Amino acid sequence: MNLLNEIKVFLSHPRNMRVLLLANFIFALVIPIVDLFVVAYVMRSSHNNMRVVMIYQVAMFTGMPVTFFLNSLFLRLLDIKYLFSIGILLCPVAMATIMAMPEVAIGGLVGSGLMMGAAFGIYWANRDILTLNCTDDENRNYYYSMNTVFATLCGLVVPVSVGWFITCSAQYGWFGSGTTPAYRVLTVLALLLAGLSSWIICRGRFVNPPRTRFVYFRYHPMWYRVMALSSLRGLSQIFNSPIPVMLVALLLGGKEGVLGTLQTGGTAVTVIGMYLIGRLTRTGHRLGLMMTGLGLFLFAAISNAVLFNVAGVIIYVFFQMLGNPIVENTVLLVQMRAINVLEKKERRNILAYLFSVEFSMWAGRLFGGLLFIAVVTFSEILALRYVLLAIASLQACAYLFGKNILRTCDRLDAEAAAPLSQTPSINF
Repeated sequence: MNLLNEIKVFLSHPRNMRVLLLANFIFALVIPIVDLFVVAYVMRSSHNNMRVVMIYQVAMFTGMPVTFFLNSLFLRLLDIKYLFSIGILLCPVAMATIMAMPEVAIGGLVGSGLMMGAAFGIYWANRDILTLNCTDDENRNYYYSMNTVFATLCGLVVPVSVGWFITCSAQYGWFGSGTTPAYRVLTVLALLLAGLSSWIICRGRFVNPPRTRFVYFRYHPMWYRVMALSSLRGLSQIFNSPIPVMLVALLLGGKEGVLGTLQTGGTAVTVIGMYLIGRLTRTGHRLGLMMTGLGLFLFAAISNAVLFNVAGVIIYVFFQMLGNPIVENTVLLVQMRAINVLEKKERRNILAYLFSVEFSMWAGRLFGGLLFIAVVTFSEILALRYVLLAIASLQACAYLFGKNILRTCDRLDAEAAAPLSQTPSINF
C-alpha cells in the first residue's frame, strides 16, 4: 500500500468531506471513553447490576430522538457547524455528570442517560445532515469506510490504554484509592479532545438545510421498508457497548484491562477489512457486504450462546467487532441512497427522512432494551446467552429489506430518467 497514493486519494475528495472526516477522527478518540467506559463505571458502581446498566442505555437512546426533533428547530437559528460542535462538547460534559454522582441512584442515572442521549442526538443529527450534503452515492463507500477505519484505529489504542490505565491507577494508587479518580482524569481528557474536534469542524464551510416542514406521517411505500430496516439496525445498537462489559464482569471478574485487550484484538482485523472495503468496493457490492456482516454477528451470538465461557467471550467480542461495523455502514448506505431518491421524488427536506429514521431506530433500541431488562430480572445468564441470539437472528432479516429497497431505488431512478414522452398519461 503506497501511503502517498492513499493521501492523494483522500485529498481528491471535496474539502468539506475531508474536514468532516478529520473532525470525526478526533472525536473517535472520545467515543470509546464515553461509550465503553461509562458503561464499565456504571457496572462497577452498581455492583455489576446488569438491569441498572440497561436502564441507563434505554434512557440514553430515548434522549436521542427528542433532540433530533429539537435540533431541527435549532437549525433555523444557528449555523449547523456550531450545533455540531455543541453536540460534540456535550458528550464529555454528560460523562462528567455521571462521574460526579456519589452513588448510582436510578433517578440520577436516568437523568444522566437522557443528557448523554441528548448530546449524541445533536451530534448524530448534524453529522448525518452534513454527510448527506458533503458526499454522494459514489464516494460514500469510501467515506463510511474511512470513518470506521478511524474509529477502529482509535479502538486499537484507546480501549487497551484506558483499560489498563484504570486498572493500574487503582492498583498503584496513582490518584488515590479506587478507580473513580482515574475515570475523572479520563473525563478531562475526553473534554480536551472534544474541544479539538469542535475547532476542526468550525473550519468547514457548510450550508444549513432549508427551513421547511420536516414532520410527516405519510411517505412513499418504500420509505416504510427503510424505517423497518432502521428498526432492525437499532435492535443490536443498544447491546454493542454494554454486552462485552457484562460478559467480562460475569465471566472474567470485571477486569477492564482484559476488556480493552479483547476490544483491541477485534478492531485490529476490522481496520484492515474496512479500509479494503472502502478502497475496493463499489455500490454493487453493498448487499454482499450486508449479508457478510449479518452472518458474522449471528455467528458471534451463536458462539456465545453455545459456549458461554471465556472462549465464547473472546469469539463474541472479536466477531461482533468485525461484523457490526459492516452492518452499520451498509445499512447507512442503503438509507442514504433511499433519501437521495425520495427527496427528489417527494420534494421534501432531508430532515424529514432523518427524523423518521431516528425514531425507527429508537423503537428497535427500546424493544431490545426492554426485552433484555425483562429477561435479566429472572436470570442474568439466560439474558446474556439467549437474548443476544434472538436479536441477531431477527436482525438477519435486514438483508431482505435492504435488497428490496435497493431494487426499488433503481426502478425509481430509471423512471425519473425516462423521457417525458415515455411516461404514461394520467387521466383526471
